[in-house]
Amino acid sequence: MRRLGWFAMFVAAVCLVAACGGSSGGDGTGGDTGSPSGGRTGGTIIWGKPGELVGRDPHASFNGVDWELYGQVYEGLTAMGNDLKVEPALAESWEQPTPTKYVFRLRAAKFSNGRTVEASDVVGSLKRVQDPDTAAFWVGNLGPIEQVAAVDERTVEIDLKKPYTPLLAALAHPGASVLPMKELDDGSFEPKKEFLGTGPWQEVSHLPDQQWTFKRNPNHWRTGFPRATELIVKIIKDDSARTAALRSGTVNIATFENPDAAKLLSGIPGAKTIIQPTTDYYRMDAGAVNRKSKLYDQTVRQALNMALDREQILKLALGNIGEVSPPISPGQSKACQASLGSDYYKRNLEKAKQLLQSVGASNLRFELIASPAFAQFPAIAQVIQRNFAEIGVKVDILQLELGAWLKREFESNPSQMDAALSYNAGFGDPGSNLNNYSPKFLPDTKGWYKPDSTLDALLERVNELPNGGERDKAMQSACARINETSNEIPLVTRPKIIGYIENRLKPVFQGTEGYVDPLRYSDRFTVSG
Repeated sequence: MRRLGWFAMFVAAVCLVAACGGSSGGDGTGGDTGSPSGGRTGGTIIWGKPGELVGRDPHASFNGVDWELYGQVYEGLTAMGNDLKVEPALAESWEQPTPTKYVFRLRAAKFSNGRTVEASDVVGSLKRVQDPDTAAFWVGNLGPIEQVAAVDERTVEIDLKKPYTPLLAALAHPGASVLPMKELDDGSFEPKKEFLGTGPWQEVSHLPDQQWTFKRNPNHWRTGFPRATELIVKIIKDDSARTAALRSGTVNIATFENPDAAKLLSGIPGAKTIIQPTTDYYRMDAGAVNRKSKLYDQTVRQALNMALDREQILKLALGNIGEVSPPISPGQSKACQASLGSDYYKRNLEKAKQLLQSVGASNLRFELIASPAFAQFPAIAQVIQRNFAEIGVKVDILQLELGAWLKREFESNPSQMDAALSYNAGFGDPGSNLNNYSPKFLPDTKGWYKPDSTLDALLERVNELPNGGERDKAMQSACARINETSNEIPLVTRPKIIGYIENRLKPVFQGTEGYVDPLRYSDRFTVSG
């Protein structure tokens, strides 16, 4: 059963996306999205951010904590507009003369060092993503690229081996950012150590685990933006400390995952809270590659899937903020909502017990990694622990720090885990979302996700079909297969909670965020005091 979602539950207590930050803009994001003359310019945005970057290189990072900052300094050919609509970015326009050919016309943009972006920067960046030495997280989601070529200094052509519907949305991801390839090639720019992009902000300084300072990029192509002069990002890992910083004025905007944040923020004079819908959802990853994993057997994984009480996870761990999620977030597409009526979402404890008994796993005991780097993981793990206890399964919760968790799950091959809590960034296109479920498309899962040729064929079809009813049916088939293998198990949606001080800041927010970038429109923020 679908829940009412964020809006019905918070309408009386919380300021919602379309009603916050002033009058609604023309794109529905809320706030003034017009020219700088629409309000005061200057001032400093001070953001309380829960996590520090793991790495600077946008092509190599697979971490949403990193992507939150990449969007401030880097851009791709396209951008994700309001409610997941693809918009021009460094490409001012494009055309698709055939199903497998895209031609992009570049705008007259500059990197923050003043050099004009050329087609060679785009070609070199996309080829760098394709280079195995880059170990690019996003390479699979760019699809079957045959060739990237410069037609002239301002025109780029991408030829595909076959049609690929997610391409335009995939080019908007930070993993497809355009880097200054001339500087990278001559050694004057090192993407693993510094930022140099075309985005609205450029780096001034960085104190690790403490603070980032950015200033307005004077060469940004969008004339008159950013509206603020400075963006300071304070790394404040503790929720209560971030709340206190808002109260004291140390920050004027902060992001949260803990659903209690909305209640705590309501006690701060002038505080407004956004419950921002996203395409993200929490998941449980089960080790199906390493034979030492207690969840190696598919029947065991199916039993655990059937024993989950997702409604209880929503209630106890997330304060009823969100919805039960199938393999495609309901905020992105309704194509897989039928999954909610399948055997894997209708809790069936007796059948789960029978499945465990059939493979001699009635006394199963396994470890579940729940890193406290993400506020809700431990709380979700405790509910799961109770769920599985009802079928005689014991769960040992391991609260590993971020680096230790990433090493055991994503950096080791095979992964050194039984199971771990993580989350899917649902991305801009549902096909890219489903690619999360295959190491063929998303190599960082190869240590724990068992290759499945049946699913890969279904995903190929989803990615080739144009949007419409036939593609929706293909997505339904893919979701059914994902539920059957129970290798990566969707749980519940993951909205973003954003608090800000109304008399200090007039922000603009994305209606539905697809690429883990809650301050996507920071260049449009107006500082009030």
